[in-house]
Amino acid sequence: LAQHLDSPDNNPNLPWELSDANQAKVKEILSHYPSNYKQSAVIPLLDLAQQQHGGWLPVSAMNVVCLPSA
Repeated sequence: LAQHLDSPDNNPNLPWELSDANQAKVKEILSHYPSNYKQSAVIPLLDLAQQQHGGWLPVSAMNVVCLPSA
């Protein structure tokens, strides 16, 4: 069973934000889903975050995409 092990360059405490350009893409992606099914966009949004980060997806980016903001 795979599990995440924190490292200095991949842990949930590292700051990570979507770029301004990708924020606009998030709105465009979410517009394809009904308001009660926005969670269905998680895979395209994770892909967007992975592309922004150079091909791999840090856990802090997963948290930005998947956890509701406080």
